[in-house]
Amino acid sequence: RGAEAMGVLPGPGGLATGEMLKAAAAGELKALYIAGANLLSTFPDRQVAEAALTNAFVVTTELFLNESAQLADVILPASSISEKTGTFTTLDGTVQAVKQAKKPAGICQQDGDILVALAAAMGAKLSGSPADTALEIAKLVGKLEPGVTLNGAPASLLRTADAQPAAPTPEGLLLVPITKLYAGTSTAKFDAEFNHVQPVPTAFFNPADAARFGLKAGEPVELTAVGAGIHLNVKVDRSVVPGTVQAIRSLSEAPVNLLTAGGATIVPVTVAKLAVEVAD
Repeated sequence: RGAEAMGVLPGPGGLATGEMLKAAAAGELKALYIAGANLLSTFPDRQVAEAALTNAFVVTTELFLNESAQLADVILPASSISEKTGTFTTLDGTVQAVKQAKKPAGICQQDGDILVALAAAMGAKLSGSPADTALEIAKLVGKLEPGVTLNGAPASLLRTADAQPAAPTPEGLLLVPITKLYAGTSTAKFDAEFNHVQPVPTAFFNPADAARFGLKAGEPVELTAVGAGIHLNVKVDRSVVPGTVQAIRSLSEAPVNLLTAGGATIVPVTVAKLAVEVAD
């Protein structure tokens, strides 16, 4: 939101994230710069993201060697939130301050410093100093300081995917990807202290659908769509809408975005029970 408030949006002839990835996947965009984003985990169409990161020359700034960083050609180590000073703007527009608590580890640098250095190496001067940056922010969005709340995000940032959800087939359900706290491949995944709270791959069924498919809590199942499948464990939950199955997004062990090709938010999936091997 802070970047959006400063006007960092695609201009005439520019591309949004999905358009850039599709262009890179098709070989039309030759290089990508990724700042702290694990697109293989978060982008709705995993196949497009993987093709883009494979075909293009990829530079990424990251704290961790996540799935996307492993496909990068160059990794620039970034400092963590406790190793930098500045502000960040949440999705609802709230500006919050960050104060450096420790020095960056090793050769890590702050994201802004990395970006300024890269631009300088390419012959462009983004900022003369942190004070100049603060002045530019003040001119563009007013005094960006803790406690300030920006206006709502423009509709162009909230547009939904072009793909429309289809009706479930008689043998399947509609997949609804859901978000759970500590799911994903960022800090929580790489910090051993969070292991006990990280969610496991789970498929949530309404009791009526669980009975229809002969499923019991804890049993392994496979959800398939567009030629791909993921394995999850069953959980029966009355809050799930009948005719749908919920699955946690952003889990590398069971990437839901394998099933949402084309960026569809809700897709029909087939459900199959998996055999359980019993040791002798």
